Amino acid sequence: MKFDLLMGVCTSHYSKKVTLKHGFTVAEEIKYADYRDPITNEAVFSGVPAPHTGAAVVYKYISTSKY
Repeated sequence: MKFDLLMGVCTSHYSKKVTLKHGFTVAEEIKYADYRDPITNEAVFSGVPAPHTGAAVVYKYISTSKY
């Protein structure tokens, strides 16, 4: 089995920092301050402390030619 793409969801500042250091790209990001529950309109992540400002979907293309 071959894989050409790695992906992940970073929910903290530190996990995003590590993945970017290793060559991942941010595909999409949402700031916790901007997210509202679609039913109640409540800001459910308003209490998340800095520096954790949002969640990001990250990806990285990899070469599997040696497998």
